[in-house]
Amino acid sequence: MDSNLLQQCFVDFVKIQDMQIDMFNNLGSKNYPDLDTIIFERNRAFENLRSAISLASPSDLDRFKQEADTILHKDKIFMQTLEEQKDELLKKINKGAKGKQLLKGYNVGTSNSLRFMSNKI
Repeated sequence: MDSNLLQQCFVDFVKIQDMQIDMFNNLGSKNYPDLDTIIFERNRAFENLRSAISLASPSDLDRFKQEADTILHKDKIFMQTLEEQKDELLKKINKGAKGKQLLKGYNVGTSNSLRFMSNKI
């Protein structure tokens, strides 16, 4: 196994992690990203990394322990970011549901009563 290929797989995975962390940290009022694409990219990079690790020699694996630790640390950060975004979405959904319920409360009467109103002034 070429250690350069293993190194490149680690670099590629870390780049995807950084991009996704930044993407979710900087959402603001933007639309949410396409989660299918994000999952696909992440899974592809993970499979490439897993394949490279399975073919690596034990000495190569020892050399890349720091990179593996970095990936695990960034995954914790990413999961925390996702949890925060999930909480924000739930708050928005609940707020929207309360607003919808409030509007339904104003719709107690029937709309039939409007047709008896005269438009003469």
